[in-house]
Amino acid sequence: MKFITLNYGSPTLLVLVEEILYVVPKDDEQGTNTIKFKSGQEIYTTNTIAEILALIEDQP
Repeated sequence: MKFITLNYGSPTLLVLVEEILYVVPKDDEQGTNTIKFKSGQEIYTTNTIAEILALIEDQP
């Protein structure tokens, strides 16, 4: 199992990579991206798409 840590407000959130369905880039003033999970849940993160991909690729 691969976990990554994402910005989620001021704390961080540990996310199971295998549960991510897709990431929706948003072009708003806050620069948040929506992460949609297989369970149907969504979270918003300030991590960029490039940062998210780099975190996933860095996992063994």
